[in-house]
Amino acid sequence: MTIEAALVLPFYIFFFVNLLCAFSLLRLQCDMEAACHRAGTELALTAFDIAQAAGTGGGDAVGATAAAALFPGKVREYLGEDYLAHSLVEGGSDGLHFLQTGIGLARSDDVIDAVVSYEVHPLFGLVAFRNFTMQTRFYGHAWTGYDLEDESRPVDEHGEELVYITEHGTVYHRSLACRYLKPTIQQADLSVMEGQRNRGGGRYTACEICGNRKRSGEVFFTDWGDRYHCSVNCPGLKRTIYTVPISQVGGRGPCSVCGGGT
Repeated sequence: MTIEAALVLPFYIFFFVNLLCAFSLLRLQCDMEAACHRAGTELALTAFDIAQAAGTGGGDAVGATAAAALFPGKVREYLGEDYLAHSLVEGGSDGLHFLQTGIGLARSDDVIDAVVSYEVHPLFGLVAFRNFTMQTRFYGHAWTGYDLEDESRPVDEHGEELVYITEHGTVYHRSLACRYLKPTIQQADLSVMEGQRNRGGGRYTACEICGNRKRSGEVFFTDWGDRYHCSVNCPGLKRTIYTVPISQVGGRGPCSVCGGGT
């Protein structure tokens, strides 16, 4: 039994050491993915500001270069120098390579494709297997803003104009910036609503959905609306906006503010 134990024990230890190494590699990969996702998400949110700060005249290209330069520092910051120094990454923080990272702000796709590659070593040098390379990737779309002042009208794949409607609205809109699509909700005591006028000079009446439930207290209304509401969560205050071809607006007419033109 002593001889058998002497023969089996090294293999037993070898197995569990390698199993421990596999768990360490799994943890490293999870931590690396979390750091890349956090850095990539932050970069996606700030991409527009980075491109704008680069100025005009090739600003997007400069912004893309600046964004790509920020990603490695963010990943190293989130992981920590001490963590990397004691991890399985060969070379610690200096062992992370980002040569394949590309930020598409200078192109029309605005894609962030960030790749970090690194070489890992065995948990213990006595365990005889070679170093090998691993990769972690973040692939996402940069937020580069939306120009609400753009006078060009969107069209679908058939060239038909796209407009904006709401679920309970009776008109269609040609601009997302229309004040009727983005109302400013105000609050006041119900007792003052009788003398309150909207921006168009009209009076406010109780909402058909929630307005008859209350006889006193605070109510909610909008500058251009003609109803007051007892609940800020009333569907009459919400604007779920749908983008549809103009041929599908049904019986809705054009908005008096933004629906003009042909």
